[in-house]
Amino acid sequence: MTCTSPSQPRFLRRVLGPLAILLALPGCMVVQSGSLSSAMVSGGGARADEGAGESLDLDAINEAWPERWGRRGERIKGVIEPVEGPLEDWVGVRLGEHHQLRAAEEERVAMARLALGEPDAGLYRYRAEGPGSYVFVRKFTDPGDPRSPEALERRKNNPDEPAAMFRFVSGQRTGEQGGVPHIEIQRTWFALYDPAPGGEAQGTMVLLPGMFGTPDAIIHSTIRRFRGAGWTVIRMLSHPGRFTQRATFEVDPSNLDMAGAGIARVFNQRTAEVAYSVEAAVEYAHTLRPALKGQRHVLLGMSGGAMALPTVHARNPELYDAAILVAGGANFLRINMDSNYASWIDSIELDWTEGNAPRADVEGLIESYLAHASLDAESTAPLLESKPVLMLHAARDKAVPARTGERLWTLMGEPERWIFPVGHELIFVALPMQLERMVRWLDENVPAENPQEGLGS
Repeated sequence: MTCTSPSQPRFLRRVLGPLAILLALPGCMVVQSGSLSSAMVSGGGARADEGAGESLDLDAINEAWPERWGRRGERIKGVIEPVEGPLEDWVGVRLGEHHQLRAAEEERVAMARLALGEPDAGLYRYRAEGPGSYVFVRKFTDPGDPRSPEALERRKNNPDEPAAMFRFVSGQRTGEQGGVPHIEIQRTWFALYDPAPGGEAQGTMVLLPGMFGTPDAIIHSTIRRFRGAGWTVIRMLSHPGRFTQRATFEVDPSNLDMAGAGIARVFNQRTAEVAYSVEAAVEYAHTLRPALKGQRHVLLGMSGGAMALPTVHARNPELYDAAILVAGGANFLRINMDSNYASWIDSIELDWTEGNAPRADVEGLIESYLAHASLDAESTAPLLESKPVLMLHAARDKAVPARTGERLWTLMGEPERWIFPVGHELIFVALPMQLERMVRWLDENVPAENPQEGLGS
């Protein structure tokens, strides 16, 4: 199944355009300055002070980072492979229930590079992404020679064409047979955009999208605005391929800790891969554009990208100067269980051995999950408390339930927050009207003359 952002029907554009302007009016947005007590908002449920004062377990976070095959003991947990554009020739595809990708020559090359870091690698077997994964493939139409004058002119005239494309490839050991290790590989695609010509360089923005790279049109408008303000943008095209790979967990109410620990292992792996891929992408961007090392670095996360943002920051807290989160939340398991997008994403299934679980068992499972989920935002968000953070919150969000957004805000130390009285979709409809405010917020809160230390400095 292909998951791309369809163009809006004309009648929707007529309705959503005026609605976006309405939502951009000051009276439709509540601004909370940092460190103020939270006001209860529609759609919420958790109190702002719920869990406040919990200690930050840095040791648990540091110990939770999983290894990757071929990268034992190394900081960068995979390899970067350049990708030939143009971007429009690539399309995101959700793999079906019985779909298993076959590794192509490019994956064999990447695996050979990974194996160089594995002592005595010898023989190994590897598999590409499987059911539920989201990957990018070239369109089935013949794109022609990407280096032809016609193709180069087409890319030059496309305002949304990145300066470079690349992907991060990693391998996870999942077992062995006959002494031969089995490796699961996964890939994460990125695009690098230079600032618009003529402006003064401001820094690097890492943009983490929503699930399956959504909302595509809003992402393009966001990139255009920040490029116009002098920012280089590193865009993750979508979460790592296996982030949505289907997994079923059997939950025995008599042993909730075992089930919670198993679910946490999966989410830890998935969130870690987001952080690993971003870490490698930023370092690679520094090789392409060395001047970026001494400039500001900020994170911008949307929806599922905002959910993973605190863990991306936790991987390199010394690198990032600020963060902006749009419609994010903490506690992946609760979000997965309560989101009205759960059946669309269809990633995690809980199989309760005794049928429908009472609420007490559900809460017990979540509590057990959190005890083991050291890379969930529940654990990593407090690391952002010392940084300038802006949160855009949809008070009636049901996709990333509003109560989990309240929780994330609390964990980050109650930073500045703009509250919109809408649901998940409409906060993104309104986002283009907030871009000017966001640019100003960065300029006011992250002085260009005082950047953080660069990655690997």
